[in-house]
This record gives sequence, C-alpha cells and structure tokens, in this order.
Amino acid sequence: MQVRKGGESPVDSPPFTFTEFAPGKFVYFDGGTPDEVGFDYVLGPSNASKTLARLIPPLHFGRALDLGSSSGYLSLQISADEIVATDTNRRALVAGELSAVASNIKIDFRHGSLFEPVSNETFDLIVCNPPFVISPRPLFQYRDAGMHGDDISRKIISKAADFLNNDGWFVGLANWRIRGDWRDTLIPWIAESGCDAWVVQRERLEIDEYISIWLADAGLDDSDSELIAEWKKYLSDCDAIGFGWVILHKRDSYFPHRYLEEIYQPISENLGEAVLNYFSGADAAHDLSDEELLAIAWKPAPHLELTGEILRSTVGLRRAISIPRLDWNDPDLVGTLAREYADGPDLIRELRSEEHTSELQSPMYLVCRLLLEKK
Repeated sequence: MQVRKGGESPVDSPPFTFTEFAPGKFVYFDGGTPDEVGFDYVLGPSNASKTLARLIPPLHFGRALDLGSSSGYLSLQISADEIVATDTNRRALVAGELSAVASNIKIDFRHGSLFEPVSNETFDLIVCNPPFVISPRPLFQYRDAGMHGDDISRKIISKAADFLNNDGWFVGLANWRIRGDWRDTLIPWIAESGCDAWVVQRERLEIDEYISIWLADAGLDDSDSELIAEWKKYLSDCDAIGFGWVILHKRDSYFPHRYLEEIYQPISENLGEAVLNYFSGADAAHDLSDEELLAIAWKPAPHLELTGEILRSTVGLRRAISIPRLDWNDPDLVGTLAREYADGPDLIRELRSEEHTSELQSPMYLVCRLLLEKK
C-alpha cells in the first residue's frame, strides 16, 4: 500500500512515501521499518545524512559524486554542473530517480558497488554515507555492506583521492573499530589518500550499546538472543565502535596536514562554512613559517564570545578555549599568545597534543586556525 505525506505526489511512484524537505525538493523512500520492508529497504533522510548534508562545503562544483546515494537526499543538496549518484540497491536507484524528477534536478543514477560505476572518472566533490554498520552478516542493504569489519569505510576513504580532481573534496561518514587509541585505526586510511584530512569522532559506543542501537534502527528488539550473541562475538576484538566524519581535501602539498579529534559537544547548523574555515586556517598554519605566521596581523572573528577567560565560538563547532586576558587590539596578538605558551607556533603545525581532544583546547591551535581572521 502506498503511503502519502504532505499531499499528492508530484510524480507517479511505486510504493514509496515522500516528503518535501525543502521548497520544491522532494525525496522518496520507504515508510515503515526495515524489518517490515526487507533487505532492500530504502532509507529516507536520517540524522546521519542530515549531518552529512550540513558538512558539504557551500561551493558550486563542476562534477559531483554521491556514492551510495540511497533515496538521493544528498544529491538534491549539491550545487554542481553534473551530479552522478550510485548505489547497489536497485530499489534505491528507483527512489532516487523519483526524487530527482519530482525536484526537477538532473542526476545520472548508476548501479554498482563502491567506485566501480565511475572507474576512470574524477570529480570535484564526493559525498558518501555508506552502509558502514559493522555487523556479522548483512541484514539490510542501506546499512550493511557485507564486508569484514570496517573494510567498507577503509576502502572508500583510502581510495577516494584517486577519483578527485585537484582542489577536490571528499565528505563522508564512517564507523571504525577501536582498539586502544581510536586514531590508530584512521591514520593509515587517510595517509593512503595523500590528502589533507580532518577526522572528527562524534560518538564512541560500547559494544552492547552499538548493537542495541542498530537493532532498534531496524525495527528489531533484543529478543533475538542468537543474533546478539553472534554480533558480540564478532566484535569481541574491539574496545568500542567509533562514529564520525572524514573530510579530505586534495591539493598540491608535499606534506599534507592531517588532524584527528573528538568533538562531542552540540554543533550548529552551518557546518559547511566551518569546514571551509577549518581547512583555510589549517592550510595557513601548516604552510607558513614561524616568521610568516607571526608577521600576519590578526583580529577576532565576529562570532566569538568572551566570558572571563573562556573564549567561545557561537557558530560551527562551537569550540571553547581557556585563554589569558588579552588585548584584542594588540597588533602582535598571535605573537603574544605564542609567548604565553611554550609550544608557540610549532603547536599549530604539529597538532598532536592530547589536550586538543578536550573541550577547552589550546589557544594557539584555535586562534590561528579557527577563531581569528586576517586584518
């Protein structure tokens, strides 16, 4: 039976529900739960896909690829001359086509796994919300890749740069197994890409919690003791499971900058601008010499609030830092901060200190990369 929401559908459709998530933009997907529909369930806009959409840099691209496009929700939010969308689920491709037609957006939908449908092609943007769930057997296409462990995430992230043009972007979500330091899993993936990288762990889930969440997501309960036991055994070599985003930027750089951090606090809607600001600041901090860095005149960005000695950003990632009392009109503001902290400008480039994973982070790191603007 067809489910209708928000009035009559703008196109004839198979049994999908739809919603108008923005003026003139319609997305088609399955109603009900995955358990009710079956293996080829087509997922609609989820919290994960909404976060990923907010992370897309607010730029116009030449060619864009939505890898694992599902309902086409992400494709509809990309500004590009040409958009290619791929998926292994043929029902998802049908839903995506309906979404594109109803939204009057031209999208080239292709069937296939990973980068196979676009071999020998390159793009200026790749977005990817893959079936990253780490499970012992594939229950639903939209979330289970049927690969071992976190191989689906590793394969996509490590090979994405091969399909990017220079100055191209990869923006994706992933799960990863944690054994000890979570960053040890991700570092080889991004190193193989050869790109500048920003990896953010948004969640760290204990094994029981991880299994419970994905059982509930599928409309299942905890009564399937056999599946739960199988899942626990499958993940028995992990301390926990991490979830977050991976953003790569491909550019000419002899030594790419890469930073992996934990951000658990609430974040704002305008993440795309935060991505551009992050990489702009990181490029400058990474590429400039100490003398060049300290020679730049800086001023506070307009989105800062100073309460006592706590400086907070009110947009993007809403970071906070503990700082000494400063004179914002000091023409040598960065130099003053460099003298306050023994690491000085080297801290900006190295970005390896454990303190960067806390909510209150090093002033030199944040001031030069995220919170100040050039005069």
